[in-house]
Parts: sequence; structure tokens; C-alpha cells
Amino acid sequence: MMYGSPTDDMVIITMALRKMLMTMVKKSIVDECEEKMLLMQNTKMAKVSFEEKENRGY
Repeated sequence: MMYGSPTDDMVIITMALRKMLMTMVKKSIVDECEEKMLLMQNTKMAKVSFEEKENRGY
């Protein structure tokens, strides 16, 4: 295995950390979007069932 200068190691570590951070950020953004989608779907379904009840006269 070849060992470069300490600065090379720092660059590699920094890039690895940055990549990890970006992956985490992307994942949290995706999770947030999925949560919003689920929330919207649930709200829509709740509204629909409420309107159906009103229309039927429950």
C-alpha cells in the first residue's frame, strides 16, 4: 500500500466525509418529502371519508 503525504490523506478524508454528509442530507430530504406525501395522502383520505359521511347524512 502506498502512503502519500499527510495533505493527501486529509483530502481523501475530507472528500469521504463530504460524500457521507451529502448522502445523509439527501436521505433526510427524501424522508421529509415522503413524510409530506404520506401526510397529504392521509389528509386527503380523511377529507374524502368525512365528505362521504356528510353526503350520506350520517
